[in-house]
Amino acid sequence: RRGIEDKILEGKTLNGLGSANFQTGNLEEAVTFYLEAVSVREETGDLGGLGTSLTYLGTAYTQLGRPVDARESFEKALPIVESAGNTTQQFQLLNSIANLNSEMGRLRSANEAYRRAIRLAESDGDVVGQMVSRNNLALNLASEFKYTDALRELKIVQGLLSESPDPEQTIIFHRNSGVVYLNVGELDLARDHFLLFLRVSQDHEAPLYQVEALINLGYLLQELG
Repeated sequence: RRGIEDKILEGKTLNGLGSANFQTGNLEEAVTFYLEAVSVREETGDLGGLGTSLTYLGTAYTQLGRPVDARESFEKALPIVESAGNTTQQFQLLNSIANLNSEMGRLRSANEAYRRAIRLAESDGDVVGQMVSRNNLALNLASEFKYTDALRELKIVQGLLSESPDPEQTIIFHRNSGVVYLNVGELDLARDHFLLFLRVSQDHEAPLYQVEALINLGYLLQELG
């Protein structure tokens, strides 16, 4: 019994060392400690700790620019977290997996994960979570030239925003709407959304979004001649 308790403590300590290194930017060292924590926690059957270590490992891999390793870690963590009934962590993992697949051009897999996240957020009554995943899904659908489906998702986001205003999701909604309308040739609607994208970004002091909005407006003005 004592041996198991010592091993569980070892796994907790290794995970803590991984997090300490992650916080100070020593990502390679963080990965080493997280991998050791995963190994120990697999040995002891500490599933709660294992799900956490795999999630942290995936985050470190993401920061290191290793998307395949990151996705693998998140995918290993997901069924463990599901079995524990932790819906918040499930949602975060599904979106992380979807985001990584989107970056790698695996849009079908990404969209499946976004839809699972949406269903989970709906069952939990997580309105902001629904908006996050639907905004991302809409942009992916537009990338696949499924503009009607993309606009349907954005219409749902618009309705959710009217019920539960959220500054960042409002910014992203107007950006994504502008992009979709630009691609379908509805330039006036695209302009309206890009202007709102810029205005809301300015209102909420979001400089990176402001720059993106100005770039989009500049491109649109060229299209309008």
